[in-house]
Amino acid sequence: MIAKEVRELLFLPDYYTDEYNATPMKNYWPFLKNLIEIINPRSICEIGSERGLTSKLLIDNFPNISLYIVDPFISNELKKNRTKNLKLYEEKSLDFLKRNIEIELYFIDGDHNYYTVKNELINIEKNRRENQKTFILLHDVSWFCGRRDQYYNENTIPEKHDSFNSGAICLENDGNSKYGFRLDKNFTVSKSSGGSKNGVLTAIEDFVKESDLNWNFSYIPSLWGLGFLWLEDNFTEQEVEEINIILKKLDSLKEFFGILEANRLRLLQGLDEWQGLAEERLSELHRLGKERDELYQIAEERLSELHRLGKERDELYQITEQQSSLINRLKKNFFLNYIIKYILKESR
Repeated sequence: MIAKEVRELLFLPDYYTDEYNATPMKNYWPFLKNLIEIINPRSICEIGSERGLTSKLLIDNFPNISLYIVDPFISNELKKNRTKNLKLYEEKSLDFLKRNIEIELYFIDGDHNYYTVKNELINIEKNRRENQKTFILLHDVSWFCGRRDQYYNENTIPEKHDSFNSGAICLENDGNSKYGFRLDKNFTVSKSSGGSKNGVLTAIEDFVKESDLNWNFSYIPSLWGLGFLWLEDNFTEQEVEEINIILKKLDSLKEFFGILEANRLRLLQGLDEWQGLAEERLSELHRLGKERDELYQIAEERLSELHRLGKERDELYQITEQQSSLINRLKKNFFLNYIIKYILKESR
């Protein structure tokens, strides 16, 4: 837990979550709230709610807006605290978008791969009414998902790349590393980055090129990257101007955001590398401990064997002494018998 004086110095808001890897979109709230107020949407859809942290901010700050939460695994917290304007859809995004619901603002943070994101955008455009506002916020548009597919369940993706399901990816190269950003049972990533139909950012760029509509797109690279995709249609001139003021300010700081993100990623990768080395050392200690125990056991067996041999030696010594005593008695008896026989012979 970060100390109160530290939180004050860093201007940390109450909703800040103290964790190593800042993944929720709620971390962009300092300017997202202002954007939402300008857009003034009648409906919001959050695709990929994870723990429901961003959802809670939306519910608390905009209780009168219809909020659609779409996630195959919606958190129990959201289920327990459902409000009249909160609608939960425990399904995949592409299934939800087939419902053709009118939505003006999207938070997209679901499956981070080209096929899913491209089709999400195609369906959003298809569902759009002529007179509605359309603004889309997309997470994970920077490293690594920007140019590299990530699959939560690659078996459901008809168009996918060969992928890694173990090891790690790192900042230095495209290959499969020992440590860095480790892959786990929850997802896989394509074996290389870049190229056609690979990654979230590539999906957005291809969608914009192929669309007949005049989409605006920009992004900032911090905290895995946040993209802003929107149409000026049906926004007032003042709203367009106010939105552009925010986006231009953010765009002017993108190099600074990039520096912060590179440093954050370097620290996260370094943390995993040090954890990996610690795990190796611990494994080595366990191995050496096991060898030590085995050697102790062997030494105890050898010592037991020595005790047994020593006991046998003492028994042999005892038997030898007994035999020696017997031989001496026999010798003595033989000599006496000889003397007696000699005396008896002479006495005759």
